[in-house]
Amino acid sequence: MRIPSRRMSKSHHQPLSGWRRVVAMAALGAMLLAIAGWFLKALVQAPIPVLGATIAFAGASALWHYGWGLPRFKQTEEAVRALAAARAGQSICEFSRDFDLRAVDPWIVRAVYDELQSEMEGAFGLTGFPVRADDRMVADLHIDPEDLDLSVAPTVANRACRSLDDWASNPFYKDTTTVRGLVLFLNAQPLVRPKVAA
Repeated sequence: MRIPSRRMSKSHHQPLSGWRRVVAMAALGAMLLAIAGWFLKALVQAPIPVLGATIAFAGASALWHYGWGLPRFKQTEEAVRALAAARAGQSICEFSRDFDLRAVDPWIVRAVYDELQSEMEGAFGLTGFPVRADDRMVADLHIDPEDLDLSVAPTVANRACRSLDDWASNPFYKDTTTVRGLVLFLNAQPLVRPKVAA
């Protein structure tokens, strides 16, 4: 008997806890201390060039951030919010209708939808973003390809019980530039374990 996709386990994005958090904070602290030590040593040895380089770097960073980075982010955010407003009222129902669920695993459809909504919430603060199958990952959703490879695809594959082994031989690998391509790519990957309801 098929288990409905609504019964699959939820995605768990948990922050580091326990000893992992302590190790991460200690490593970050050690790195910052090393940089501060190097900077102070360089400042004592050659104050004028180091101060000049620091001021130039800070000025260039501020110019880039306020002249290009922040306006571009605001423009991107406005475009994404307009896309969400144009799709008001849409849900996973409209998304799943974009696929033949007799040929495509519904667990993959739901996992991709949930995970992309989570990415949009994290990046733009949009809860319940109405994802569509023809959305382009970079141009429409503004999801970085590295985030797709290192975060989104592994999480979806794990939730949908799919393997990412031998991904390069998947015929849909080149099509993962769209949401539909990601769903079809994961659908072509082998199952690694039986599906169990949460």
